[in-house]
Amino acid sequence: MAIIAAILVSIAIKLLDMKTRRKMYIYDRKSFVMMIIIALVTWLTDPMYGIVLGTVVALMVHIVHLTQESLIVTVMRDGEFYAKKTIADYVSEQVTGDLIIVKLAGEINFMNIGTMIEQLEQLDRHNPLIISCRSVTDMDVDAMEQLEHFVTMQLAHNRDIRLSSLSDKLTEQLSKTVMYQTLKAYGAVYGSTAGAIG
Repeated sequence: MAIIAAILVSIAIKLLDMKTRRKMYIYDRKSFVMMIIIALVTWLTDPMYGIVLGTVVALMVHIVHLTQESLIVTVMRDGEFYAKKTIADYVSEQVTGDLIIVKLAGEINFMNIGTMIEQLEQLDRHNPLIISCRSVTDMDVDAMEQLEHFVTMQLAHNRDIRLSSLSDKLTEQLSKTVMYQTLKAYGAVYGSTAGAIG
């Protein structure tokens, strides 16, 4: 049994690419430390515990990154490009009359839509808001419901809000919502962000 264990340890060590581990240590120390801890748990206990721990840690890191995404706004002031910043950086210098363009991107789902809505709520309601969905790959039902609630609340406060650059798939999904139908009736759904700015 000891011979088999020695062979397995020897193979495991040879599988480790030391160049990659050195790069991980230099560029991303958090990942390196997590890798060492997971390797030690795997080595000192049952390998199944290491696999489970590694999976849980990877999922938690992914969720944290997903929920802490900061939205970028493009700001037009007096008809001219003014700035491109995170919402947190822009909020302190926003001026009534700015045209704000927010580009949503990636997969919008129940895990990240709450953070996005919280950030959007920091913007002055008197400023027109264009929500560009050009880079949205998918939007789940929970995200659509929360976006619809946000837009409905903004419209209730007479905010000029527009949707632009919807993919065919997203148009098909959103067209069933009251939000989309209301914006469409107002003429506030555009094929491109340039058209929405127009």
